[in-house]
Amino acid sequence: MEYGYAGTTVTEICQRAELSTGALFNLYPTKEDLIVAAIVALVREWLDELDERLDNVTGDRPVAAMVALISDAMTLPSAQALMEVHAAARTRPPLRDALAGAAAEFEDRIVRHTGAVFPAVAGTARAREVAGVLVASMLGLALLELALGLPGVLAVTRAGVTEAIERLVGPS
Repeated sequence: MEYGYAGTTVTEICQRAELSTGALFNLYPTKEDLIVAAIVALVREWLDELDERLDNVTGDRPVAAMVALISDAMTLPSAQALMEVHAAARTRPPLRDALAGAAAEFEDRIVRHTGAVFPAVAGTARAREVAGVLVASMLGLALLELALGLPGVLAVTRAGVTEAIERLVGPS
């Protein structure tokens, strides 16, 4: 994570894992295969933690709580690494294809939580739409923070995202 996708070398990976290059390539035929395996593991760990937090969303403003949890999660190093790999995947079709499953799992989990916060839309296309607005908003803002060095963008705009989602489905 600390060197980014482009800056990560097979030599560095082998040194940290205490593996020979041959042993590494026996496990993962390409650097992309290794990166995908690492990112999928990171995504699952990140989603499990987010699931646990979202399962406990309570209070009189559950939409605001959900927005805050997801925006906080978008600022974690693992989320930033995922965003960087997704950006790299734009020009690397095998990497993009391999990450599609992790992206679908992320979307499905957020849709499930959206249905839990908004029982009226649970199991409907509206739940996927609301989840899409939430994730696209948070991801876009997180990318602004990361790529342009604009700290605090997510925190400042939480209220606006919360308001937009509440308009879609009504306050919970």
